[in-house]
Amino acid sequence: MASSKTIRVDVLIQLALLILFGGIYVSLTKDQVYEAKNYQRNLSHPDVVLPAPASIFLAGGDSHLAGNLLFMRVLVSSTQQMAPETRSAVMELQKQVSVLLPAHEDNYYVAEATLPWMGYVDQTQQILLNAAEARKKDPFPYFYAGFNLQQFKDDYLGAAKLVEKAAVAAPQFKVALQVIAAKWYARTPTPEVAEKALDLLISQAGDPEFKKYLEQQKARNQLVVKLTQSIATYQQRVGHLPTSWDDLMTQQLIEHEPMDPLGARFVIDERGKVRLVNQK
Repeated sequence: MASSKTIRVDVLIQLALLILFGGIYVSLTKDQVYEAKNYQRNLSHPDVVLPAPASIFLAGGDSHLAGNLLFMRVLVSSTQQMAPETRSAVMELQKQVSVLLPAHEDNYYVAEATLPWMGYVDQTQQILLNAAEARKKDPFPYFYAGFNLQQFKDDYLGAAKLVEKAAVAAPQFKVALQVIAAKWYARTPTPEVAEKALDLLISQAGDPEFKKYLEQQKARNQLVVKLTQSIATYQQRVGHLPTSWDDLMTQQLIEHEPMDPLGARFVIDERGKVRLVNQK
């Protein structure tokens, strides 16, 4: 059993460390917390981010409390009037929260709503994947991570794979999420990869209507590949890109204007790429 003297020494050491960390924190943050002239609080600029161990120590060793306190600093920040260094600090705060409290729903939601649009896509992905690992039955971290890949990185293959993980996490949304995954698989730059992915989805589809949709999506993908090849052949023959399907029909590369199995309309854009537009 520890003596009372040993206990007193331990308490004094902890008190000394608390005073030390507290003094460092105050000295670093006083300019951000108070305006010099009128002594008003200025919490909207959390420019100073302490290391996670220091935040835990200041929270009395409670990592959950430390994470929640850090997230409160994120919430009082004004994302619309942030200086670049403040945006970076907020991103670091949210990364720390995602380590201390990976299952914190508000943290990953706020991160998704703000950080990727400020340029912190990779950091947002890590926050979302931490949340997905901690929240096994929550489909949204995987879904948001997939959205970010296709939105900010044009990585439709990676996006589709993440959305499939979201479908596993939430069976009640499985069909809806697999529809999104199928669309993103179809937009991958490698047609062979897209077709294999769609074949896999078709083989796993239990709902007849969903299976029919996937088969139509596969037929669309195959048609886009053929049309792209015909456009390339036309350019080689004539020396310039076609402007309409009539050009391809004139060269007998297609028999008629292509019809989309899912009801949209195919057009050729100014770069010679096949695009889909909704029928009016």
